[in-house]
Amino acid sequence: MKYFLQYFFYLFLSKTSFLRFCNIISRKILFKKYLSGIDFSENTTSLDQEFILNVLNYINKNISDNNLNVENLAEELLLSRSKLYRKIKALTGLTANEFIRNVRLEKSKEILENSEFSISEICYKVGFSSPSYFTKCFKLQYGVLPKEIREDKN
Repeated sequence: MKYFLQYFFYLFLSKTSFLRFCNIISRKILFKKYLSGIDFSENTTSLDQEFILNVLNYINKNISDNNLNVENLAEELLLSRSKLYRKIKALTGLTANEFIRNVRLEKSKEILENSEFSISEICYKVGFSSPSYFTKCFKLQYGVLPKEIREDKN
């Protein structure tokens, strides 16, 4: 009987761990696929897809507002700050603030590559209040300065 229980717990824990691992991987794939414009995979749930789409739509709609923060986002989605934080962390592996910042940086990179706006103008268009902070975040995210992206384009 002892060995049966050990075997049972071994199987149960292994399957649970495997399912958790698969769930985490599928959610990270969802986030990466959305940002790269590829269709969602079959492994992600429709509720997760809808949630991410709602978050991204709200952020993109209010991207130029430098007061856009986790509180505003939570209020819009009718969630508490802590619940929003947990949900975004589970889906993307990022905190809510990091997620908002990454969406802003993605948009800034897109504008930088496709327009002739100055770096300061782009910084304000995507909701950063300081060009120096924008440049610092951009360098951390992409490993190059915004100026270098512009120079590579030309």
